[in-house]
Amino acid sequence: MLHPVRDISSYDSEMAEHLEVFPEIGRRVPGSDDPKVRELIYKGYRIIYQIKEDHLEVITVIHGSRLLKL
Repeated sequence: MLHPVRDISSYDSEMAEHLEVFPEIGRRVPGSDDPKVRELIYKGYRIIYQIKEDHLEVITVIHGSRLLKL
């Protein structure tokens, strides 16, 4: 069985560069009141992250079939 973080961490570096340049490319997380909390879907996983002043912080990585508990 693949570990989600290990699987996601090996994703395309081009995608990571796009996210670094365009951090708001991800959609706002439904149910979150914070507009800086975003998500991207990648290979069936939801990558939930928060836009900080000088970096992005990954909050969690979960399989897309699971419900997110806020």
